[in-house]
This record gives sequence, C-alpha cells and structure tokens, in this order.
Amino acid sequence: MQILALLLVAVLTGAAAAADSPKPRDDVAKMIMIMDGPRGKDCTERKIVKTDVVEAAQDKTPAVERWTLDRCGKSVNYLVKYSKGGKTFDVQLEK
Repeated sequence: MQILALLLVAVLTGAAAAADSPKPRDDVAKMIMIMDGPRGKDCTERKIVKTDVVEAAQDKTPAVERWTLDRCGKSVNYLVKYSKGGKTFDVQLEK
C-alpha cells in the first residue's frame, strides 16, 4: 500500500510538493481522498477538517501529522509520515 501511495502521488502531482508548501498540502489531501475510496449514495460528503502535528523533525517541520477526515459526520484519521525533508510522504489509515 505504501508503494502504491507514493506512485499515485507522483502521477497526480508530477512530484511531491516541497516541505514549505502551504498547509494543508493538496497532494496529501488528494491521496487521503483516494485511499478513503468511493462512497455509496448515502455518503457523498467528505472533507479534511483538521491536521495535527504528531511528531516534528529537528528543524521543526512536521515529520508525522494526523489528518482528520469528516466522512458523512464520522471522523476518520490518517497518519502522514514525511521523509526527505517533506518531499515524499506515506499515508496510512490510523487504527
């Protein structure tokens, strides 16, 4: 799943955005929406409602963030782990 996530980001954005991109990062948001998958007719509203820094790198940039998705009134959390100074990232559903 991690490799798939990185490949999809490369296809969608051409390359992951730089670490100093404005928050929330569009490339991360797109990846979360892709990973959340299609919803049925009874659930068409999904949006990112919050991001929190879980762990910061030595230079104070986020190393791990928790992104909260509102899926038709239900909060669903994804962990985003950045590497290479924020140039690449891995998204996983938080369990």
